Amino acid sequence: MFRSLLFIGLAVMLSGCLSAPKRVHKEMPEVQREWLANLKGQTELPGQLLDWPEAVAKVRLGNLKLWSARIEVTNAQEEVRAVYRDLLPILSLRSGLSRSLTDIPSTTPGDVTFSADSFINVPGVVGFNARLFAAHLSLLRAQTALALTERTELINLIKVFYAEKDWRERMDEMEAQERAARQWVLLDPVLGQNALTEVALEKSALAKEEDELSEQASTLFGDRSRRWQLTSAGLPSLDYEALSLGDTHRVGQLQMRMAAIELAGARARVQGIKLQYWPELYLSVTAPPLYQQYGNGGQFFQTSAVQANADFFWQIDTRGYVSRQLRQERRSQQLERRQFELESQALIGQLVGAQHVFPEIRGQENQIKRQLNLLAFLPPPANFEDWQREFKTRQKLRREQQKLASERAELETLFWFLDNDNWKF
Repeated sequence: MFRSLLFIGLAVMLSGCLSAPKRVHKEMPEVQREWLANLKGQTELPGQLLDWPEAVAKVRLGNLKLWSARIEVTNAQEEVRAVYRDLLPILSLRSGLSRSLTDIPSTTPGDVTFSADSFINVPGVVGFNARLFAAHLSLLRAQTALALTERTELINLIKVFYAEKDWRERMDEMEAQERAARQWVLLDPVLGQNALTEVALEKSALAKEEDELSEQASTLFGDRSRRWQLTSAGLPSLDYEALSLGDTHRVGQLQMRMAAIELAGARARVQGIKLQYWPELYLSVTAPPLYQQYGNGGQFFQTSAVQANADFFWQIDTRGYVSRQLRQERRSQQLERRQFELESQALIGQLVGAQHVFPEIRGQENQIKRQLNLLAFLPPPANFEDWQREFKTRQKLRREQQKLASERAELETLFWFLDNDNWKF
């Protein structure tokens, strides 16, 4: 009987190893159905308009980078609890059978052994404190990284809002130009049609840009079930020309906190290497099986057989392994510290430069705005050449305006990323 069971077990294991292609084939219909459903859904996407508060809520709910950062926080919290759970006793069940192959047919239940065991191990005192410190530090780092990731994704979101606002303005301009071109068709079909073609090309580029903006929003939301359209309602006001960069209680709080965490971690790594010079004390409690069955008899737990063990361990670094590891770690940290200093100086230099550039950008934007207003008050063009010249001028000014707005948005969002007071929403 046992021989038959052995052969059956081997057959089941082999069949499981050889059935991978069949299992993949079995999953294919479900994958194909999902493909067709996605094809239909993406072809017939309904539109949906979102303002800033609604878009922020969707980013916080579905953004995959934020989801990943929250998982890291949860995992770090579990690692902190795991340090204490290592103090709990280990329970294990064991069953065995040892017979020669010729004696397997005559096996009886009395030949099977069974035991339920427990073991308590108290980690070394020095090692336990080091693990607990590392777990808490990892949790702080994960929480700070989550906050930084949220800021990064919301900054990407507001850039999409800015781009959407600029897109709407340029689309309105093209609609006005298209109406003017249709009037020229009545006066000169050839020249008017050429004008319509130019406008159509611009509108085609704008349509492609609209698709790209919707795609960016879908990625930020973690949701591709709609064709997202964004309205400027509720957008935060960003004006940082007067931001005091020396106010460390407001500027760069998260960045400095992350830097402090990294410094604490570096010192902890050095301390952890030094702890190898110290002796370690390990404690454990060994108990007999809670229950043990062998042959036709059994035995329950006996308190008198419980043993407490203490192990004092001290390894002398005769080969210089610890000292070599310590030197290598310090060299690496010296390089990391220098890289951090250069990155910090570059960021501060960028911020200082941005404050100087802000007035220049705003001045150029105001100048272009005045030029566009002047064009709006000009009398209608008397001929097609004048109209085409005006069209090209507007087009050039709009592109310059878009470029300046993009540069200003980069500078504003850079300050916003560092401004701790302006993230309370």
